[in-house]
Amino acid sequence: MRAANAKNIISKEALKKIFIQELQQKGVTETRDGIKIDDLDYYALRHEVFLVRSRETNIENGENKWF
Repeated sequence: MRAANAKNIISKEALKKIFIQELQQKGVTETRDGIKIDDLDYYALRHEVFLVRSRETNIENGENKWF
């Protein structure tokens, strides 16, 4: 059981690095609240990436409309 938990921790740490790199490439260094992205946990980083990606999506395009 411990090995499975260790694998999850490693994968979340790897994803955190990927999220931080993606946000930095897009010019985001901190959240709207002023918290540096390096200080965020996995779930907060995932949320920030979602917010940035959703802002980039052109909803006026018919292919990107949800309904």
